[in-house]
Order: sequence, then C-alpha cells, then structure tokens
Amino acid sequence: MVINEEITGEVIDFVIENNIPLRLMRNLNNVEESDKIINALLSERGLFPIKEQEAAGDSGGSGTVYGFANAGLGDPDIKVKKFGAVYLNSVCEGCPLKNTPRCRERFYGMRIGVNPETLQNEVRLCIDRDDPEVVVSPHEIFEGKHYNALLNNYGG
Repeated sequence: MVINEEITGEVIDFVIENNIPLRLMRNLNNVEESDKIINALLSERGLFPIKEQEAAGDSGGSGTVYGFANAGLGDPDIKVKKFGAVYLNSVCEGCPLKNTPRCRERFYGMRIGVNPETLQNEVRLCIDRDDPEVVVSPHEIFEGKHYNALLNNYGG
C-alpha cells in the first residue's frame, strides 16, 4: 500500500500549523516510491532535510529531520524514520532473513500487544517473523537471552 498523498499532505499542514511533532515512516513494502512521495510532500511545503539522526541501540530513533529553508520560520518537529542496521542478537543471529530485503526493519524495538486468538499479552521483537522465538510473553523479556541481548544493545 502506498501512502495517500492528499491525506498525508493535510496531516503535514496540520502539524506545521499547530506545532505538533510528526514521524513519517516509509512504507516498508515499497520504500522507493514512499520516499519519492514523502520528499515531494515535504518539499512542496518548503521543508528540506536539515539533519540525520542515528540511533545506537535500535533503528527506531534513526531518521532525517526536516526543517524550513528559511530559518526565520522556525522548524517543525518532523522526522522521516529510517531503519538502520541494528540487530538484536537473540533474535537476529542466524536468522535467514538477516541482510536480505525480506528483513525490512532490523531491530526497531519491542511492540507490545494482545494476541487476537489467545487474548494474552505478547511482545513482538520482529515484524517479519511470527515464530515463538520473536513473539514472546512479557515475562520472557525480563529473563534469559532476550533480556541479555536488550541489555547489550542498550547498555543497561
């Protein structure tokens, strides 16, 4: 699915007018087309890349920060997220998807949700896999290999 340009443009206008932070994430199934659309929408509004941010422990904090070419206008809090080559060893080591286009996100972080079948809480450590190694109970995050890998990534 490609982003809806009209709605995305309206959201960008709204956040600029109201000084609301915005994080745009590229469509991971069509990154090239998504980048073209996002760049066009931002440049049409006078926004250009002003800084690259890199995250140390996960890829979620990496991205391009956008601002106005005219610094006197003030800069909105708009960032286009990028996924860096950050991995969580307990999940990614030995994964057949690693370093392939099918590994869309690397280690972005933890997603907490509810399993729709069991209605139990779960923590997802990878969006590209559904196996029990990457979809775990919240308690498994506090012990064992995932715990140690997370501490290693985040220096805890």
